[in-house]
Amino acid sequence: MTPPTLALLPNLPPNDREKLFENLDYLNLEELHGFCRRHGIPFRIGLAASGAGTVRATSHTDRKPVVLERVRHYLETSQVLPATVLLPPPSGRGSSRQRRRRSTRSASSPTTSTTRE
Repeated sequence: MTPPTLALLPNLPPNDREKLFENLDYLNLEELHGFCRRHGIPFRIGLAASGAGTVRATSHTDRKPVVLERVRHYLETSQVLPATVLLPPPSGRGSSRQRRRRSTRSASSPTTSTTRE
């Protein structure tokens, strides 16, 4: 069953609907997250567990445009879009950030020594 406020959205004139969607941009993240919690819209980013097929919750949240898109979709269709789920890095190779960090360290280390005259 959809909440009664959603039954009004399809009946809104196009100008009012456009104005509503524009005004959503002015909500802060706390207000958006509160709306998402009440309506079951995901805003946290998950991390897929390797091989297990499960998703581990993280403390990170989606960017505001992503959350706004989910809210707009929910208001138009009453359907909840799936959460953002990141895949784990390939096992045994380390993350690309770690590889980059190692390569920049070796490139920035001096190869010649300076001597005093």
